[in-house]
Amino acid sequence: MKVGIVSDPNNLQLKTIIKERLLSLQIEVVDFGGSINSPKTNLQNIVIPLAEALAKNEVIKGIAITDSGIGASIEANKVNETRAALVHDNISAHLGVEQDGMNLLCLGGSIIGIEKAVELATTFVKAEFNREKHQFQKSIAIETPNPIYF
Repeated sequence: MKVGIVSDPNNLQLKTIIKERLLSLQIEVVDFGGSINSPKTNLQNIVIPLAEALAKNEVIKGIAITDSGIGASIEANKVNETRAALVHDNISAHLGVEQDGMNLLCLGGSIIGIEKAVELATTFVKAEFNREKHQFQKSIAIETPNPIYF
């Protein structure tokens, strides 16, 4: 499995710790950046390349770590085929993948601790998507453009 990971400059340490954990599980990790040299990082610049890689199947899953995780989730969901969610608990990390096809985990590095973030990332990458689940069919219906909104 190939997993992409990205962080803003404030969360480089957490990104490194999660990356090391995934590598210890024999998971290939592609680092999409996040540098201390770019203090005013635009969320689009760090999250969109990862979301596009997911859409192109260059990576199977992705993890984005920012201070709150909210903006990363909003930005990533602008890319077709990306299902990003901000997650703070293991049940959501697992069921988000299994039932809803979540393929991008967004973490708020300023909100959750290191141990919890590593636990959520591990749960997320181990979870398997079940395309037959009812919730996923509802997700597809939601993603189908509705002329009222688009």
